[in-house]
Amino acid sequence: MHRSLALVAVLSLCACSSEPEAPPPVEAPLVTPDEAPPVTAEDAEQALVPSPMETQRALEAAGIEVALASLIDHPSLSMSSDSEDQLAVGVGVVVADLILTARTSDKEHLIEQLETIATGMKQLDGGEDIDRVLSELMERVKADSITRDELVSELEMLSSAVIPELEFNGRARIVPLIQAGSWLEASNLLARALQQAGQLGAADALLKQPEVVAYFQRYAADNSIDTPAPINATLVTSLATLNELSNKQGSLTMDDMAAVEAATRAVLALL
Repeated sequence: MHRSLALVAVLSLCACSSEPEAPPPVEAPLVTPDEAPPVTAEDAEQALVPSPMETQRALEAAGIEVALASLIDHPSLSMSSDSEDQLAVGVGVVVADLILTARTSDKEHLIEQLETIATGMKQLDGGEDIDRVLSELMERVKADSITRDELVSELEMLSSAVIPELEFNGRARIVPLIQAGSWLEASNLLARALQQAGQLGAADALLKQPEVVAYFQRYAADNSIDTPAPINATLVTSLATLNELSNKQGSLTMDDMAAVEAATRAVLALL
């Protein structure tokens, strides 16, 4: 069981009159920065992946009043595929959609999206802990015991901290493909929002991220699985386009936004 999802055991020490009082616990020494475990290159790359809400906030900071949630136009995704690649990318897309719509969706739609994510996680062998976390969120939504702002915060934590810590029975490509699904969905919505607004706003800051694209490319191009899904080949091609734009000299243009929209939609259309 991974540490970020481990159950916290509360131990109550009961003193008995016939037994000596237990000595106070010895405090562990503080870990100095020099002694802390080093941050790996993979950790750094994961930290650079913008969340869907970061994308929305960057739009708002640039003065662009387009809600990304209003641009979500694909039908609800099912988790019926036999392909791990498709399931992982699909879960990421639903996570992004859920984060962006959590403040405005009705209760039934929120529960449906949480159930879809839970189904995908089960098929990917995400483990009992993530199933329990999602079940608890569903129960709180059903009981109206969580505010929408609290739900957004917990979903962002789920996306940025909980899911990246899952092990998926040692299959290292699953987490990056889930993250890729969320990032591709947010990038598609961003490109469309900027075109609709007729402004480029936060395009360079959010889309010119060669380290993030390289992180996804490393796993998308992995041919270790026996039968790569069609989505994997499309993902490789789309990421190549995004990599070219990420390394472009000079600022991105509206034509580039059209290229981002086309490249990301090519993947999303297969889900």
